[in-house]
Amino acid sequence: MLFFIAVLCSGCGKQKTEEPTDTAWIPEREAIVTLWNINWSRGAYMDMNTEVKTNVMYFTREQIYEYVRMLKFCGFTGVQLTDMCSAWAGLGSYEAVHEKLRIFAEAAHSMDMKFTLWVWGAEFSDCGWVDDSVFYGCEEHEFVSQCPEAIATFEKYYDIYAELADCCDRVIGHYYDPSNLYNETDIGYFAKMLREKFRAKNPEIDFGLSCWIDVYDKDQFIAALGNDVMLLEGGHHDDPNMYYHFHTKCVNFDCELGTWAWNTCEMEIDQLAQMNFNLDIIRNVYQTARQYDEIKKSSYWSEMDSNHVLNVFSLYCAGQLLQDPDMPSEDILRNLSVATVGEDYAQDFAETLLLIQAARSGSEWDTYFWNRDRYVLKSDEYPTDYILKQSEESIALLQKMIKEDLSCNTLPLPISLCDLLQLMLPHLQQIHDYAVFRQEYDCLKVEAAEGMDAETLSKRVQAISKAISNYNTVVGAWGQIEARAQHELLDALCKQYGIETPIDPVLHRERKNRIYAQLVSYQRGKKEPYILYEPYYQLGLAYGLEETKALVDELVEEGVFIRLTENSVYLADWQNTIYHFD
Repeated sequence: MLFFIAVLCSGCGKQKTEEPTDTAWIPEREAIVTLWNINWSRGAYMDMNTEVKTNVMYFTREQIYEYVRMLKFCGFTGVQLTDMCSAWAGLGSYEAVHEKLRIFAEAAHSMDMKFTLWVWGAEFSDCGWVDDSVFYGCEEHEFVSQCPEAIATFEKYYDIYAELADCCDRVIGHYYDPSNLYNETDIGYFAKMLREKFRAKNPEIDFGLSCWIDVYDKDQFIAALGNDVMLLEGGHHDDPNMYYHFHTKCVNFDCELGTWAWNTCEMEIDQLAQMNFNLDIIRNVYQTARQYDEIKKSSYWSEMDSNHVLNVFSLYCAGQLLQDPDMPSEDILRNLSVATVGEDYAQDFAETLLLIQAARSGSEWDTYFWNRDRYVLKSDEYPTDYILKQSEESIALLQKMIKEDLSCNTLPLPISLCDLLQLMLPHLQQIHDYAVFRQEYDCLKVEAAEGMDAETLSKRVQAISKAISNYNTVVGAWGQIEARAQHELLDALCKQYGIETPIDPVLHRERKNRIYAQLVSYQRGKKEPYILYEPYYQLGLAYGLEETKALVDELVEEGVFIRLTENSVYLADWQNTIYHFD
C-alpha cells in the first residue's frame, strides 16, 4: 500500500479532461441522477436525521449549474435525470420536479452536453405518490393494451412526461422493476406510444428502451418500434456471456446498443444506500464489457448517481475510464485527489478514498455486492487492522482540513468542500465503528470455536451488539449497511452455538417502523384495507425472510397490524390512513 501511494504521488497533477468523442472508448457518457428522495426511503420511511444538503431537488439554479459542471469535469458528455412518481412525491408535485429538470437541461446544453430523460414506463402511483385513478388492466382483457381504462392511464402520464420533450435530447423508457406490464406485447405497444408522444413535440429526439434485466423477447420490441431505437443492457455480472447474446441481437436488429449501469459506482437509495469509492470495480466492469466490442460496441453508457455529491469520487473514476479503460489507477487517483484538496493533502486524501474502497467494496463484484459469499463486510478476509488504523488517520485528516476551512482546488462542487468533508465524516465513523466491532467479533468467533461456555459467549455477544449508528447519513430501505452486516454476523454466530440473538432496541424499532411505514404508504388513497402478503417487506431481502416474519408477528401482537390469514396482515388503523394529498 505504501509503495502504491508513493508511486501515486510522484507524478504530475495534470487533469485528464474529456477526449474527443472519436477517440474515447464510449463516445456518449452520462450520469444517471436518480431522484429518490434521500431522506424519505421509497416514499414511505422518513428519516429526520438525514442531512439533505446533497438532495439535488433542493438545489438552487446556481447549484444545479455547478453540479452539471462537476459531471462534465468528471468526463461525462451528458446528464440523465429520472422522472418518476417517487420524485414527484418528494417535492409534492410533478410540476415542481419538472421545473428543476428544465434547469438541468438548460445547464447541460449551456455546456455543450446532452440531456436525457429516463421515465418509469408503467409505474404511476407508488413510493409516496398516490393517484387512485390509475388503472393497469383487468382480467377481461388478455393484454393491458386492450383495456381502454388502462390506455387512458398511460396516456395521462405519458403526456406528463412529454411536457419535457422540447428540452430533451433522448428519452429512455424503463419497464422492469418497477412495472405493471408483464409481457413483450404490452411493453412494445406502450413504448411506441411513449416515443410517439415525445416525437410529436420533438421529432429529432432519440429513443431508448431499458433492458437492464434481459427477461423479455426483444424481437417483439423491434416488431413494435422498428430499429430506430437504442436497446440498453445492464452489467451482466453473473454471466458475462450475456453480453454476447445481447450484442448479437443488436447486430441482427441493426439497432443502437447502449448500457444503463446499475450499482457499479454505488448502491441505490431504495436498497442499501452507502457512500462508495469503486475505482477497481468500475474498471473491472468496463474491461469485461469491452471484450464484446468486436460484436458491437456500446455507443452510449450511463452510470448511476444516487447519493449525488458524495458519489463524485466514483463518478470521476467512471468518467475517466469510460474514455480509456486502461488509464492507470494511480493517475486517476492522484488527479482526483489534487483536484479536490490540492497538492499538500493529495496523498492522505487518496488513502482515505482507498480506505472507503477496502472497507465497503473491495476490488471485485463478489466482494462488493451484498448477496455474494465473499461480500467484504461479512468476509473472513475483511482487513480489520488496516481499516481500523486508516480510519482513525482519515477521520483526523478530514477534521484538520475542515478546521482549516480548506477550499476546493479545481473540482467544481455545488456545495463547499468543507460541507463535503463534513458529509464524509460520519461514513468514516461508521467504517471505524464497524472495524472495532469486527476486531472484537473475530476474536470472539475464535474463542467460541475453542469451547467458550454458552453463558459467557452470550454475555460477550451482548457486549458487542450495539448497532452501528445511522448518524446523519443517507440510509436506504434496507438500513445502514454496517449495522445490517453486524446483525447478520451476530445472528449467524448465535444460531451456530444455540444461544439467543441479542436485540438492539434502536435497530429493532427502526426495522419495525420501516415495515409499518411501507404498509401505510400502500394504504393511502384506498377505501378498503390494503392486504400485505408474505414476504411482507422488500421480498424478505432487507432483513431476511424469517426475521421479517418475526417483526410482522410482533406488530400483530402489539396491535399495529391485524392478521387476516397465516401469511397476510393489514393495518389496525387503516381508516386513519386512507387520505392523500397528491
